[in-house]
Amino acid sequence: MKRFFITTVLVLTAALFALCGCGETPLPDNPDNPGSSGGTDGGSGGKTTYTVTFVIDGETVETQELNPGETIADPKCDTSKEGHTFEGWQRPDGKLVKWNYVSERKVTEDITLTAYYSVNSYKIGFYYMGEQIGATKKLGYGSEFAFPTDFAVGSAVEVTGWRERGSEEIISSSVATVKRDAAYDAVVKLKPYKSINYDGFPTECYYLYGYDCENASVTLVYDDGSEYSLKKSEYEVIVPDDFATECKQYKITVNIKLEEGLERTFNVNVKENKSKISVLFIGNSYSDDTIDLSYKVAKGLGLDSVDIATLYHPGCTIDMHLNFLKSNPRNYIFRYFDKNGELNTAEDNMNTAKLSTMEEGIKFKPWDFIILQQGSSMSGVPGSYGNIGALIDYVRSKATNPNVRFAFNMTWAYMDGSVRDEFAKYDYSQKKMYDSIISSVKSQVEPNKTFVAIIPNGTAVQNARTSVVGDNLTRDTSDHLTYGLGRYIAALTFVSKMTGVSEADIRSLPYAPSGLSATQIAIAKESAINALKTPFAVTQSTYAPPGIVADASSIEGKTEKELTFSRGYYYSSNQNGDYYGLISSGGISGNYYATAKFTKADLPVGSVIYVARGWQYRPEGWINGGRNLEADRPANTSAQYIVINEAWWGNYTERAFNISKLKTTDITGEADVIPTVFKIYLPNSD
Repeated sequence: MKRFFITTVLVLTAALFALCGCGETPLPDNPDNPGSSGGTDGGSGGKTTYTVTFVIDGETVETQELNPGETIADPKCDTSKEGHTFEGWQRPDGKLVKWNYVSERKVTEDITLTAYYSVNSYKIGFYYMGEQIGATKKLGYGSEFAFPTDFAVGSAVEVTGWRERGSEEIISSSVATVKRDAAYDAVVKLKPYKSINYDGFPTECYYLYGYDCENASVTLVYDDGSEYSLKKSEYEVIVPDDFATECKQYKITVNIKLEEGLERTFNVNVKENKSKISVLFIGNSYSDDTIDLSYKVAKGLGLDSVDIATLYHPGCTIDMHLNFLKSNPRNYIFRYFDKNGELNTAEDNMNTAKLSTMEEGIKFKPWDFIILQQGSSMSGVPGSYGNIGALIDYVRSKATNPNVRFAFNMTWAYMDGSVRDEFAKYDYSQKKMYDSIISSVKSQVEPNKTFVAIIPNGTAVQNARTSVVGDNLTRDTSDHLTYGLGRYIAALTFVSKMTGVSEADIRSLPYAPSGLSATQIAIAKESAINALKTPFAVTQSTYAPPGIVADASSIEGKTEKELTFSRGYYYSSNQNGDYYGLISSGGISGNYYATAKFTKADLPVGSVIYVARGWQYRPEGWINGGRNLEADRPANTSAQYIVINEAWWGNYTERAFNISKLKTTDITGEADVIPTVFKIYLPNSD
């Protein structure tokens, strides 16, 4: 019984609610043609049409003639109004029409609907020399506001008006009207003065360092002897974007903002930095290669203070550095040179070494420069540089030197014949890898003006590969640089780029690691100098191997010479001992296969020597079978195609070839391979 009573009450309540029209019906999908009016009089008492009048600011903008019960359509008039927001159409009783409901728009009488607007509020701010005066005001459109008068200006300054940002018009009145969000700058002029003193603006700076005028001042002097020192905000120092990237003269302009056209220009000479080098690398084993000999190179170039360090993690890429910050920050071996020029640790085993965090290395000293580099495997992949900005932001946030600057170390391509899996990205081609590195650095690093320098080590190494040294600058399957010549080239390039020392300084550098010949030292210096001059292109060495470096087209129209090979090698013709005969047993003889000896008639000018990638040969030479004390021993070369010219023969009367495999010692079992990896092509006789 109780349930029947409750059900009855609910049914009656719902029916009463419907009869009273207490629930409004939203518009159908097509509210202007609801299909329910049917042209009926809708209780009109017989009147056939009604007029709906739309009014904006007292003016009729549109009318609609409708049958009783029809729905008022959206007016086509423009309801926009400067400084106001349209809120809707207002009935004569002051209520807004609920436009989204059919029942609100049914016409039952002549009616006038008036556009109703709210007044917009806008933010108004005032500034003097870029500094805000008081708090931002929020005022309604059309209201008046007064410009401030109670802000501090120097005794040398008179406020003459205000200028809205984005406008050239100067407002001289004390009040203005709100029209939009606006920022107003005080327009001022200087009171009459006698002279201006510019003190403390440097006319000499070090290479790669910013223009430091923190202690400079601009002072106005008056006839009565009084002075006024301008605030930092009242003048600006305009420095070229490329300032200090070369050792040359730059123009620095000091512009007094209090008076248009009032400025002073200084000539600033940027000079090489032989005072100090303060550098932290955040890198990998290739940064180890770069810094290993750098202390001795820097001291040899005359630097007074040398602080060089690296945060080492093997194979580390930009993304890996960032990932370590999230998951395992203590993941670096931190190396630095002590006061005696020795590295604090040579440990490279990540499992046994004492590990540091990136933050600890960054905060070890207030470094002047922090140098980033990409992991070698990704160095030629442009997309792998995308997070370099995030790494910079982190490093800057931890640096104790607020003026720390950034540089980038461009690393080298792998040796042709490298067995690294990552080399597949570049089709196992050294040239393709080098070109990819250049393209990546030019597109991803060079446009980033955070970097004040790019250290062109990749190009320096490639330059040296065009010399008699050939492709013999890496020492292992990870393509690390050789301890002597390779690392010497990297240190020369790095220190010279970061200090701006002259070409003459590099050439006269007395230091070189032990074991290098005079020719190798000259090649290292030449390679670094040329890379600094032309960082994104290879420069042919003047110490190129005799003969002309060519390509596969050089063998077209030529005949392959039949060759025989013997296990063993020829010793240097400029040394004592067996300098003429083939050494075929014992020692290192299993590392080589050798050809027979050839005369110039056997190998005439125009012949082409070919060696496959991953292999090299040494073109030994003799003069009439005797020792050749006047010449250096010919170097190994891995250049694929060499065209023999007169310079290749020189004074030699006989030549032969020692053939070996790069990064492999014993090749005793590869006798069948040798004829395919070393060939000679002879020009066809007419």
